[in-house]
Amino acid sequence: MGIIDEFDMPMHVAQIGAKGCAMFRYERARNYRAWWEIDLRVSYAYWLFLANRGILFPPGFDDQWTVSIQHTQTDIDQHLHVFQQFVQELIR
Repeated sequence: MGIIDEFDMPMHVAQIGAKGCAMFRYERARNYRAWWEIDLRVSYAYWLFLANRGILFPPGFDDQWTVSIQHTQTDIDQHLHVFQQFVQELIR
């Protein structure tokens, strides 16, 4: 079970190859109108939480990332660790 399922987070992740994004909405946004229903407060809090811990995403409604050959498994594990901290802060 992943972090999103474990804590019943209102979000989903979309990924194509090395690029992905997190959207704070239970259902996948399949059109522009649905995309506007993303919880911007949580999205901004997530971006800020990560930035304060050295993980930088481009700011925006959907938190985007790209994984490259420069990223190590340690980098990915660190991101997951910080994401879990964020989720635990939200549910407190």
